[in-house]
Amino acid sequence: MRYHLNRLGRSAFTLVELLVVMGIIAALAGLLFPVAGGVQRQVKKVKTRALFASLKMGVDMFYSEYQRMPKLTGAGSGGDVAFKSDDAMGREMVSALTGDVDDDTAKRLNPKTLSFCEFTEKQLQDSDTRGFGGYLIDGFGNTFYMVLDYDYDGKIDRNKFGELPPRLAPQGDIRSNFAAWSRGSAKDVGSMTPADIVASWK
Repeated sequence: MRYHLNRLGRSAFTLVELLVVMGIIAALAGLLFPVAGGVQRQVKKVKTRALFASLKMGVDMFYSEYQRMPKLTGAGSGGDVAFKSDDAMGREMVSALTGDVDDDTAKRLNPKTLSFCEFTEKQLQDSDTRGFGGYLIDGFGNTFYMVLDYDYDGKIDRNKFGELPPRLAPQGDIRSNFAAWSRGSAKDVGSMTPADIVASWK
């Protein structure tokens, strides 16, 4: 009987052993959290690039159908135009590319009401603090800049990227009719680094 009790005593965890195991688990978790954060950032970047590629394809299909860019209000003509995804032009861009038949703007921009792009619920916001809806966000949940080639010269001028700091601008003009960029994981445009920016030309 005494032998049996000793056996039970040997198989149980002591408080010290339990604390050691908990310490090891905490240390491993501490090592894994930064890795998991880095993986999440990469996933968000991939989602953002996929959105930009979808928009580029939509613009190309729109141009192929109508032989022109969407005539967004305020775009004018004769130069490349940058606009944010949540401003009036950004919302019109969504209407033009989706061909939403219930939207008068879509009928004006895309008279055939063809669908050149489809966006998921996570990409397309229903409304913002101002009550405006139908605008796009990137994989990080941020609004972003788009640029259209309104002078039809087949390139986007490197100085036409909205708030993009010159240090992060492309080295030269971009050979495309569409470009887009996002601040990625940066809190604001001013604190962006080359590692943060997600751009259609990179």
